[in-house]
Amino acid sequence: VGQNLIIGTGGISGKIALVTTGDPFHQKLGKFEVSLNTVAVELHQNSFVSSDIKGKLKINGFKDAGGVNDAVIDIGVHIGNDGDFNVIAVSTAGIPLKIPGVLDFNVKSLGFGKEDDRFYVSTSGTITCTFNIPALTLDRPIAFEMKELIIWDDGQIELRGGNIILPQALTLKIGPVKLSITAISFGSYERNGRKYKYFGFDGGVNVNPGGVDVRASGVKVYFTVDSGPFDLFVRIEGIAIDLMI
Repeated sequence: VGQNLIIGTGGISGKIALVTTGDPFHQKLGKFEVSLNTVAVELHQNSFVSSDIKGKLKINGFKDAGGVNDAVIDIGVHIGNDGDFNVIAVSTAGIPLKIPGVLDFNVKSLGFGKEDDRFYVSTSGTITCTFNIPALTLDRPIAFEMKELIIWDDGQIELRGGNIILPQALTLKIGPVKLSITAISFGSYERNGRKYKYFGFDGGVNVNPGGVDVRASGVKVYFTVDSGPFDLFVRIEGIAIDLMI
């Protein structure tokens, strides 16, 4: 529909809106699925004055707070004067997403983009690790603020910015050994044709004798991110000892 439309030598001015009579407008961007239920823009001489576009974005690879259904976020779309657009999350209280058995993610901000013909969602928020491995014991839940988490349209996730320095060290117990964890890393791995992501824990080992510096930099928890059966395992790749005489 159109309201107060003027089309002339100065361009197009007025309001244009899309009216749906049944299901909302659906569009696939890569493997993301977008459904719009409100679409209205106002123009003045071919320039966007305002836009009211709302809908939902289904994110591949993540589940909602219940851990069963695919994650769906309420979104709003803003169109600038130059025609560029950005997507924002409508909720300001935080949006709970999760990878069951691995992490809970409370989204605080959301953006949308495209790179080399691939679409992605850029988010920030709080990550809480929820994996339960009998061999690992923590003195408190692993939770940290994350500035930019990239979710690609094929479900792959990427943590921008490298290692995360924890504001307060946490204690990780592996059998009789206690590690003081000060940083967390995130990366990719492949094994037996399967695609994995991992959390790496870096820090030091609590020892009693003086003059001994022990560092642990190879404790990693791996989990699958492909379409096959879910798999999770832990690996300890190395502990280094420096003797100072």
